[in-house]
Amino acid sequence: MKVSKSVFVAGLLLVALLIGTASMAAMKETQEAAWPKLQTSKVTEPTDEAAVRSVIERSYDVVGLASQTFDTSQFPSVFTNDRDTPLSEEQLDYLSKSEKRLGKSFTEHGWLSYKLAFFQEWQVGAESLEQAEQKALAENRTMTADELGALHGFSGSGSPPAPRGSAPTHKTTVSFSRITLDGTRAEVIYDDGAVTYLTALVKTPNGWRIAGERYLAYHV
Repeated sequence: MKVSKSVFVAGLLLVALLIGTASMAAMKETQEAAWPKLQTSKVTEPTDEAAVRSVIERSYDVVGLASQTFDTSQFPSVFTNDRDTPLSEEQLDYLSKSEKRLGKSFTEHGWLSYKLAFFQEWQVGAESLEQAEQKALAENRTMTADELGALHGFSGSGSPPAPRGSAPTHKTTVSFSRITLDGTRAEVIYDDGAVTYLTALVKTPNGWRIAGERYLAYHV
């Protein structure tokens, strides 16, 4: 289904605004949201740094595909819930409200659950947008502003929903500026050209997984 350019642009701006607002607010850390302090004296495997880089890079492919299909089955291969890497107050508040909007409860309130909730709400909004546009097309007309405004947005904010993503035209290049390893934990500062991130990772029985993420700076 084709989405009008104005709706698509508005949707992308909404996604960026909501993700960015929550993530920037997350930088105002409270004591409860503090991540574990790393002790770099702990022994790490020679392959750990490469594995940490790899899972961060792969997360872009996983998230990119999910933004088009809303298939989040691969999320556990790159994200995890870790009770020692708590969500910020703002992230936790979003997740709690999302559970109410979705009518479901996550057994753990960590980064994996946060990402799943975000994409599930996005799916609800995007599919409602597609249905409304299909109806308008069948009636040989464009959607009205009132129809767009009446749709259920994925954020619960009352704003128009964002459409599903489109296939990327290029692969995102990630630049790593700092990788700190501490046995089974890591903290990474990296940049994807648009945002500088601080990311926490943990080494699970199935390999390294992203357990938390915060924005340090925007470049767009």
